[in-house]
Amino acid sequence: MRIVVTDFDTEVCKRLEDALSRFTHWLPYWVNEIYIYRQPKDNGGASCRFDKRYRRMCLYVSGELVHSNIEDIEPVFAHEIAHAYNGDICMCLDTYMPTIIKEEGTFELTRAIFMERIEEQTQDLAFLFLDKTEARDG
Repeated sequence: MRIVVTDFDTEVCKRLEDALSRFTHWLPYWVNEIYIYRQPKDNGGASCRFDKRYRRMCLYVSGELVHSNIEDIEPVFAHEIAHAYNGDICMCLDTYMPTIIKEEGTFELTRAIFMERIEEQTQDLAFLFLDKTEARDG
C-alpha cells in the first residue's frame, strides 16, 4: 500500500500517514494508493474520492483536523475508508436513477433517503474498523 501525503509539513505528514496506516488493511482489494491532500474548503473534517481505474483513493483533510489529536483523526480516517465500500452504490444512484425516476422531485427525495442510509452504513463500518483495529493492536 502506497500512501502519499502532500500539502503539509514533514511532522504532519508523518502523523497522518501513521494514523491512516492503522486502517489500510480494511481497504478493499482494489485500493493500491492513497493520496492525502489539504481540503480546499476547510469544513473541519475530511472527504474522499475514488478512481478505481487507477486503484487510487484521494483523501482530503481539513486544516482543523490535521491539528487534532490522533484519537480524533483515526475515526475520521476509518469513516472515509468505509466509503470505499459504498462508492459504487453512490455512483449508480447518481448515474442511473435519474433515467429511471423521472417524476419531478421524486429522484431528489429517493436520493436523499438512500444517501442517509448509505451514510449510516458507512458509520457502522467505521465503528467496526475502529473496534477490530483496537482489538488487533491491543
